[in-house]
Amino acid sequence: MPSLPVGKPAPPISGLLDRLAGVPVRPHGPRESILVPPITEYPKRDETFHSIIKHQKALRRQTILRNPKYGKRRTVPPDWRWVLQFLIRSTPDYSPQKVTNTAVTVTMHSRLADMLDPARENSLWGITSQAGCAMTLAPVQDDEDPYVTISGSRTAVDSAITAIRNIDDLFIIAPAPHPGDTEADTSDITARASSPFTIHSSSLSRRLVVNVKAGRIPRPREWTVRTLEEYVTDLTTSRMRPGMAHELYTAADSHEDAVVRQLRDVFREPGIAAIVSPRALNMAVAFMARRSAFYRSARDLVNYIHQAGQPPDVDTFCILLEIATKGGDMREFQIIVRQMMRRGCRPPLRAWILFLRMVEAEEVKRYVLHYLHGKGLLNMPGAIGLVANEMAAADTYRAIQLGYDTETFVANQNALYGREWLTRDSGDKVLNVLGCYGKFDEAFDFLKVMWSGNSPLTRPGAVSLTIAITHCKMHGQFNTALKFLELFEKHNAPKPNAIVCHMLFMMAWRMHTPHILGVVWRYANRMGNTSHIMRSRAIRLLDKDEQVNILLGRF
Repeated sequence: MPSLPVGKPAPPISGLLDRLAGVPVRPHGPRESILVPPITEYPKRDETFHSIIKHQKALRRQTILRNPKYGKRRTVPPDWRWVLQFLIRSTPDYSPQKVTNTAVTVTMHSRLADMLDPARENSLWGITSQAGCAMTLAPVQDDEDPYVTISGSRTAVDSAITAIRNIDDLFIIAPAPHPGDTEADTSDITARASSPFTIHSSSLSRRLVVNVKAGRIPRPREWTVRTLEEYVTDLTTSRMRPGMAHELYTAADSHEDAVVRQLRDVFREPGIAAIVSPRALNMAVAFMARRSAFYRSARDLVNYIHQAGQPPDVDTFCILLEIATKGGDMREFQIIVRQMMRRGCRPPLRAWILFLRMVEAEEVKRYVLHYLHGKGLLNMPGAIGLVANEMAAADTYRAIQLGYDTETFVANQNALYGREWLTRDSGDKVLNVLGCYGKFDEAFDFLKVMWSGNSPLTRPGAVSLTIAITHCKMHGQFNTALKFLELFEKHNAPKPNAIVCHMLFMMAWRMHTPHILGVVWRYANRMGNTSHIMRSRAIRLLDKDEQVNILLGRF
């Protein structure tokens, strides 16, 4: 077994780590894997049972991954210390001066205007995305040369400038006149770091609603870089019309499975590998990253494109790391980090955050934070917010054990991480822990705190409502669920999705309240969010004459 990484994480620990030193740590069993969440006892037996099931699933998954028969090179159990050593060795030091936000303007000659085409090789969109910068296209008159504003950390902006100058000398690069106005927003950087990839072109951001199988989605007549990207976008963003999936696919198949097969076939067609852009590859791999069952397909696709002469970039590696994180596969995570080292790709902040996400033991998370600080990564814009997102569940658990109310908890989080700690993702994790303990009053107060923020990235969304209704169902609190619906309706939040409608229907079914059942059914039917179970049970009720008027609202 390797020893702990040696060396002091200089500079001296300060700021966040100093504040964390005074906060108690939730203990993790000495004989338990750090990749397995501990069992938590909740006041409600169903919540405790769910925690046990989650623990057993993670434990069984680690047992399978440690089995030498599972794949190749699995004779030695994985160890998180090796992964941490690789990350420390391959990540450069970032001083505060290198990560300070800066902005420049890039003016181009009219003949270089095609550099703004996202489908073009080495476009400005691709260069800034690779460097980790934000780019804004400025409006100009017809007789003016186009220019863009590139903002981000000093290191990222310098990297983008170097890549731009290597293309042509006709670019005029100058400091932005008002850096404060174009400075990269922390929330924007946080969103980019937590998402698999960013699509800049509006033509590639549409969502396709289909009523045919994935294999029958129209193909372009001629394969080019742009048409391939558009076709991959159509496949990966397509969704079936309600009620069509069970008509077109069998029980053993699904639309996602068909899309993955189609992506594999398209990328392996003759001549396609030569026109594959990093964006098209990342969109395909990111779609496969949604389910760990597609991991081998994603890895094989990346290896095939690499052998064809298109090496993967940092974003592609991060998507593969995200798949390994979802599957809890520490050895696969280590292999990908080593591949990044061999190909000269330095692990970005996102790789460290994914490693932090895979670890379930809070004490190990804090140990990793020491080296994040030592590398200067905590000085990067949005880093503290990303760390707070990964620590949100443990912080909420500790606050409940100490008996904090919502106001005290939020004040402590602001003092610990700063006011930028609250995002929609971290808020959803807080709501989940509060719901597990049945603290719905605190959940209402916390939702109001999320809505009080000025940024739209802090406001609750559809996932927030789903989490709240899920725990109401676990605790049998139908009236509380209605209060959550009323609160979300008051703030013009997203409408209930099919999952929420299904849970409301099942709660009313168990309560034997036909009037409420009829209201839920009519609402879900109008929204087109009825599930198969809802429809089958509604048919059973319609067979009884006395229930027809209730379901049709004639009461």
